[in-house]
Amino acid sequence: MMQSEVDRYQDTLRLLKDYYQAMEGKIPEEFDHGFVRIPLIDLATPTERPPSDLKSPSESNTRAVTPTAPTPSAKGKKGKEAVEELKLEEDDEEKPKIPLVPRRPRSTEGFFPIQTPAGTKPEKGSKSRAGKKDKAKEPVPTASVEETHESPLPPSDPDEKLIHDAYTFGIMKVSEMTDVFSKSLLTAAELAAKEAEDEAEKQNASFDKDKDKGKKAGKKRSKSKSPSGKKSPGGKKSPKKGKKAATPTPPPTPPPVEYTPEEQAKRDLKDKMKQEYMAAIIHEENGLKGRMELIKIHTIEVLQGLKSKAEAVYKDMDDWLGARFQSEMTSIDTVCGVLGQCIEKREKIKPELVSFQNEFQVNKEVKVFRTPSPPRRPSPIEISTSDTFTVDQIKLLHDQFKSSAPTGFISSRGFIDILSDLTALTHGMEALPDQWMKLTAPQFEHLAGSLSPDSEYIDWRTFLLQTAQPWPQPSQAQLLETLQKFYDIDVFNNGMITREQFEQVELWYTADSRLPTPEDPSAPMPFDRTTHIQGFFFDIFTDENCEPPMLDYKNFLLYFSIAPSAMNGFFRALSVSANRHMPRPKGPEEPELDEEQVQTLKETVETWKGDEIQVSSVKEPTVSYVGPLEEQIPAAALNATVPLGSLVQVFHHGQPTLGDSHRFSVTSDPEDTFSQERLAGVYRELGNEDLDPVPFFTLIEHPIILDCLSMCHRYKAADLKAIFASASAHQPPMDNDTQSIMS
Repeated sequence: MMQSEVDRYQDTLRLLKDYYQAMEGKIPEEFDHGFVRIPLIDLATPTERPPSDLKSPSESNTRAVTPTAPTPSAKGKKGKEAVEELKLEEDDEEKPKIPLVPRRPRSTEGFFPIQTPAGTKPEKGSKSRAGKKDKAKEPVPTASVEETHESPLPPSDPDEKLIHDAYTFGIMKVSEMTDVFSKSLLTAAELAAKEAEDEAEKQNASFDKDKDKGKKAGKKRSKSKSPSGKKSPGGKKSPKKGKKAATPTPPPTPPPVEYTPEEQAKRDLKDKMKQEYMAAIIHEENGLKGRMELIKIHTIEVLQGLKSKAEAVYKDMDDWLGARFQSEMTSIDTVCGVLGQCIEKREKIKPELVSFQNEFQVNKEVKVFRTPSPPRRPSPIEISTSDTFTVDQIKLLHDQFKSSAPTGFISSRGFIDILSDLTALTHGMEALPDQWMKLTAPQFEHLAGSLSPDSEYIDWRTFLLQTAQPWPQPSQAQLLETLQKFYDIDVFNNGMITREQFEQVELWYTADSRLPTPEDPSAPMPFDRTTHIQGFFFDIFTDENCEPPMLDYKNFLLYFSIAPSAMNGFFRALSVSANRHMPRPKGPEEPELDEEQVQTLKETVETWKGDEIQVSSVKEPTVSYVGPLEEQIPAAALNATVPLGSLVQVFHHGQPTLGDSHRFSVTSDPEDTFSQERLAGVYRELGNEDLDPVPFFTLIEHPIILDCLSMCHRYKAADLKAIFASASAHQPPMDNDTQSIMS
């Protein structure tokens, strides 16, 4: 704002000067670009400011660049670089520069440079006021004594002093411009006269000053003179009384010049113009000084207000920081106290202690150390009973039989020896159930006879299947459904599947997926016997000669065709081998079922099949007999046919291979009742020369087939309960001494 006021004042003076010069008939002077610049405050840091701006305003104004022409020897790249540097320096000199002053001066000499007359430049030897000496001095307009006494002292605050110095600098420049423009309309004689007057005023002022000094010195000499009238210490005599000092004679006044009336009128007009011009300059100067004074006062007030607000803000921030620091220290002390208590009590810190900034929290949701996991449940243990084999015991028997008879068939004597050794040599090892440990040699012979009624060799897979009881006995319909599942998963259609494929097939019974979980975490989970037994079936019936081990699923299902009745077991096996339902011939020994038995069988079949079955009254005569209800045989089975290959496979299932192992080995024994040649002869007698399938009832009524059925007992399940009953009946009672020892 001060700069704008100074610029406006300078423009006003130039306008007045041009106006009154034009009234005199003079040509206006050329426009002078030398504006007065009040230095600005340099807010840039030394690292941000370019090197040329770090110098003082006077240095930047007085710096002269004298370019020197490059020497002829300067060639190539160096010469071009020198020319470019000179051009850059010349461009920098041509650009107008604004003087800058530091916000905080490094010395107490002042903020602003030496004041120079307006429109003039300092000479080459002049330097700024920032600690530099002058080589050539110029007369600088000084304020009068009254102004010196009336000028206020600069403020002590550096920012206010900066404003005060800017104001003083502006007033100084205004006074310089006023002196310069006030002399613009004066003639040379008037300028000389005015200079003479100024010189006389200066001489008078210096004379008065010397006179005052002389008076003071005379008083000092009078005080220092001795009473005897001796000379003063200086050795000079004091002036005599009555004589006055010689005064210089003033020059004679020139005679007055007489002017004509026209010249006098012109002089009067010119004097009036000068008076108006001077009055206008003085008026503008006074107005400018008043406005600059208001600007200074308002600026200082605003600065003081900002400083007071800043002080209040800093005070509040200091209070806040102190309070925050105290709260943080309190939080830290609280944490230390909690930690100290835990250390003294030797306790672990379970919750997380959070000291975030000035807050202390106990996060109970987060624990700093891992809660010890509950002990793992022990592995499920199968509880052994007195008459049931455990899975481990069945595996032990399997290993024993497999090492002794890898083919799956063992002699009756070898079978009895293995069981006898287990009962005699494994006391306390629980290799067999308790009741089996009590069996005798005759009972083992009875067991061997029931397992191989028509052969000297025992299929130990049949025995292991009986020891895996209890498992649900499948019906004929369930066997055929399971066979169809095996057919679906057998991608190669070769009758063999792998373990992975076997585990994907769901048998006629599944494991209970909702086993009860004990409430005690240390108690083991219930043993899943069904899953383990189903997995062990593959190990029992697999063919180890294949790689990987493969299972003949049709042969596997033939083992599950056994039934308490040998005839029913045979027809179940024939259904599996032919992959179709086979009916049951109704013999004269078939008893009539009463209403209660029919209802029981009906409920059993409904449970297996899931559908409601309508059963006619037992008193009503049936048209045809299909078979037992529990087998779920459909009526379409009455039209079933029997292939020759299926019949041969059923008769020879579970028999060891004797002699050669080629496909005609079954005909090598002419005494074999179930030989393929004999069965083929039956098919030819029935009028089927091509050995095509024969209707079931036509084939079953043939005498040879009836004779074969009566001789086939391999599909009858062994009655182990009868063996245990005989063992308990023949067990001798313990005497008193034995009872006392065992007790």
